[in-house]
Amino acid sequence: MALAVATLATACATAPQAPPSPGRLTVRVTPNPIVATPLEGEKFRFDFELEIREAGGSDVSIDRVSAEVLAFGGLRIAGRTMNADEIERRGFATKVRGGDAIHYSFSQKHDVPDERLLGAVKAELLIEGTDALGNKTTARATVGVIRGEPDASVTPN
Repeated sequence: MALAVATLATACATAPQAPPSPGRLTVRVTPNPIVATPLEGEKFRFDFELEIREAGGSDVSIDRVSAEVLAFGGLRIAGRTMNADEIERRGFATKVRGGDAIHYSFSQKHDVPDERLLGAVKAELLIEGTDALGNKTTARATVGVIRGEPDASVTPN
């Protein structure tokens, strides 16, 4: 009997553990749609936040964040890609712990030569990462843009 208990205890102690789950990224943009706040002339301010969440259970390193701005159903009018080094230089985290989230806040000013573009554009975001097991993972989001009210803190010249 003692031998059976010892054998069972040894078997339980050395039983193989399940491998960690692969990392899985999700991304959420807030607000969606992004509000373009008129400043002066053709200049607008675009404030938004990205929430990058790891939903698979494994730590993930962010390798790249890309955005493409498309108008009229797919005409590319702007684009930007940041690799991990540039993300870190901007002061943003490049590691997401399993089950956790990181946030990137942006406030950008851009000229918009024709306000009608604001209702006709969308941004497609792509987050690329590598989990602790070496697996590649991506997350995508599409966000619209709407015209907001003028910023009350801006006084015309």
